[in-house]
Amino acid sequence: MQIVLAHRYDMGDLDGILRQWVAAARSRGVQVLLCVEATNLYVETAGAEIMRQETDTGATQGVIHRVGEDLGVPVFDPLPRLLEHPTDLYFFDTMHLSRHGHAVIGDGLAELIAAELLPSPSLSPSPAP
Repeated sequence: MQIVLAHRYDMGDLDGILRQWVAAARSRGVQVLLCVEATNLYVETAGAEIMRQETDTGATQGVIHRVGEDLGVPVFDPLPRLLEHPTDLYFFDTMHLSRHGHAVIGDGLAELIAAELLPSPSLSPSPAP
């Protein structure tokens, strides 16, 4: 599932919605991770804002991180990766990632999924047939 909140600048009940989605996914045996939305403003403001007209600066990220922590759900925040090379062209416009931006975020998501959601490979050798 992907949250699309671009049309809403107030927080609404993001906390409640995320909790409902996690509960629904888990009740069906689906593993969950949360991801902070990457926008060029999020990178330009070093994580302070996601949308230009946010009514509560930093609130969206705070809710996502808090819900993740409360429910034991991994959270991927792309900001540290995007700030490693701030002059790279991660976006085509204010919101849409370039191929490079998708690759950087995809690599980070893949690392988090491998570390947090996939079973660890067994370190003991398999028995010979």
